[in-house]
Amino acid sequence: MNLKTIALLSCLGIHTFATAAEYRKFTDAKGRTLSAELIRYNDLQKKVTIKCKGKGIKTVPVSIFSETDQKYIASWNQNQDFLSEKKLLVEFKRRKRKNVEVSYSTTSGGRTWYECNFNIELTNKSTTGFDKIELEYVVFYSQDHYIQNNADREERHGTLYKQEVINLPKKSTKEFETEKILLFQRKVGSTSYGKPDLRGEVHGIILNISMKSETGETISRQIKYPDNLNHVWTSSTKNVQIAPY
Repeated sequence: MNLKTIALLSCLGIHTFATAAEYRKFTDAKGRTLSAELIRYNDLQKKVTIKCKGKGIKTVPVSIFSETDQKYIASWNQNQDFLSEKKLLVEFKRRKRKNVEVSYSTTSGGRTWYECNFNIELTNKSTTGFDKIELEYVVFYSQDHYIQNNADREERHGTLYKQEVINLPKKSTKEFETEKILLFQRKVGSTSYGKPDLRGEVHGIILNISMKSETGETISRQIKYPDNLNHVWTSSTKNVQIAPY
């Protein structure tokens, strides 16, 4: 028996008192129990670092624990990596294509039409894969219109909501594009009779990523782009798409 194994077994014993919320009761391969907090898990070396109740921090082989606890430790590690901005990276790129041809011939005069969407890149740098990641996003945008029989401008706000599911194996990268939003801009000329410019603008995106762990719990992250986006995604945020013409 090596020193690390002896160090772990010194923590073992039946605890009849309540432990702090971050501590969990683990069982070793011989059925003995200990209260400990998980600190980190090295999946390559198959070693786990724990903080034993009243015994300090120790690093031991994961094989010391029961099969049930080994599965829990692996699931816990996967959850930690999923929530880590360094292990699961999310990057956004705004895309805009100008001079899009549209069929609204009667209302297209003097307007520049364009499509706008986002490219989202997810990079898994961890040593574990993420299966069935649920992606939900809301794009927030606005489009100016003239108020009928009035020269004033009215800004109409819309959202675009979509959902999809992907798998992200370990050490892999996947990209996908959001659906496109059609907007326009109109610069007034000398015959505009005092009417203001019209513009369309995409304000940003909020992405929810969630996954069900092996223990059955759902873990999730929410990312905004840009970081200073003032919009909020609430339970009532649904598709509020506005006609661009």
